[in-house]
Amino acid sequence: MNILVNAAQSIEKKGRIKVRTRHVDRFVEVTIEDNGCGIAPEHLGKIFDPFFTTKDVGKGTGLGMNIAYNIIHKHNGAIDVDSTPGCGTTFTVRLPVMDG
Repeated sequence: MNILVNAAQSIEKKGRIKVRTRHVDRFVEVTIEDNGCGIAPEHLGKIFDPFFTTKDVGKGTGLGMNIAYNIIHKHNGAIDVDSTPGCGTTFTVRLPVMDG
């Protein structure tokens, strides 16, 4: 959910957010793509760190992406990010399919 909130904030009411799902091998893949402001290259390596935020004081805790990362990894999944400043960001989440 935090990824979608960040995407919505990045497009500033005039862009688009695209969510896609697919089954790949033994994983469910969820891709969240926006055409917002993008993430600066110097921030990409830090976005999953606790308390890292680019938001103004009082606007964010810097915990949302860290919590998302930890939940995904606790479920044996993975999260990747690709971003181009001024063009947008794509997050790809992969979670294993559970045998049932």
